[in-house]
Amino acid sequence: MGGFVITVLITGAMALLIIVDDKRRKAPPTRDSPET
Repeated sequence: MGGFVITVLITGAMALLIIVDDKRRKAPPTRDSPET
């Protein structure tokens, strides 16, 4: 049972990292925004 929970946690963390990385890539770089 414990091993299953750890596996789910790791899988969720990996999915979260992939989603965040994908959003960061799609978003325009901060330098592109006007800093006035």
